[in-house]
Amino acid sequence: QDHSIHTYTAGFSEGGLFDDSSFARITATQAGTTHAEVHPDAADFADTFAALMWHLDEPVAGQGSYPQYAVSRRACQDRKVVLGGQGADEIFGGYTRHYLLYLEAALRGEVEGTETHLGLGLADLLPGAKQLRSYVPMMRSFFGTGLFEDDASRYFQLIRRSSSLADMLSGDMLAAVADYDPYSTFRELYEAPGDVEILDKVLNFELTASLPALLQVEDRTSMAWSVESRVPFLDPGIVDFAFSLPAAIKFTGGQTKAVLRRAVADLIPPAISNRRDKLGFPVPLSHWAKGELADWTRDLLLGERSTGRGIFEPQRLHSAIEHGTAFDRSLWAMLCVEMWCQLFVDGDGRDFEAPINATDAADIVAANTVCGAMT
Repeated sequence: QDHSIHTYTAGFSEGGLFDDSSFARITATQAGTTHAEVHPDAADFADTFAALMWHLDEPVAGQGSYPQYAVSRRACQDRKVVLGGQGADEIFGGYTRHYLLYLEAALRGEVEGTETHLGLGLADLLPGAKQLRSYVPMMRSFFGTGLFEDDASRYFQLIRRSSSLADMLSGDMLAAVADYDPYSTFRELYEAPGDVEILDKVLNFELTASLPALLQVEDRTSMAWSVESRVPFLDPGIVDFAFSLPAAIKFTGGQTKAVLRRAVADLIPPAISNRRDKLGFPVPLSHWAKGELADWTRDLLLGERSTGRGIFEPQRLHSAIEHGTAFDRSLWAMLCVEMWCQLFVDGDGRDFEAPINATDAADIVAANTVCGAMT
């Protein structure tokens, strides 16, 4: 019986910011694991997308659900229980937006000569500025409007996606949601902890409002392949400890997740712990839509079924396909919504129900065979 530790990762052959597999390989070598990599391509995406959306059960904001699905597909060949890293960023302050929010607050303190109560000054944060190299578009948008407003407004600026959504939706759809104010809902959740440190408000919001959506994706993409994904960073004791630490400790030396980096310093290679260019799990979707998946994308989004729904502005559909940038979420959002409509509104998803709902052992074997053939 194989008792070795297995590790899994996904990357894309387009390389660059779409492929972190070389760093995963460094970690696997250091830890001496049995390591497996998957490199899904455009054809696999087209073949898999309907099944992925069926398992997710609803449109999701992040493209990372696709490589997560691909990793689980590979992992199920060897293991039925895996450990994932979800939650570490949300409790230890690991996102670049956390750093950027504090950087502006510290800059404001320096400019105005006021006490920021951050426990961190500009000099404390600047050593971590190199991590912003891959986030120049975010910085232009962030500093372009609302500079030095209150922390709730500034953080909302970093996470809001409603402006691009407004460009995508048709007039009728915008009218249908005109009475909903996402900022009011956000503000209520953000201010719920009361008079506490900015980072505690941010992390509490993410732990209660956004992390559950990530965990749902984690659960559904893994269980689609009968893999149970556990998240040890979200052990209550670890969460309580993380929230007891001030931002000055979490951002020591201007590093995000500084406490976690120091805790595993003897276990993780410096090439990993000292990285400043880590991104999420992006998919080269816009690249595929202009090339290998041009016909597939147009058939899905510009066909009579999609345009007849009246959800998206027709011209915006063309623009998202032809002019989408590498990390633009518009195209992904449109594809998710249209495929979800086809599966759950039009009824195409009925074809998936029989094997997935199988109950006895024979049916489960058959279900796994069907799912494997589908992907």
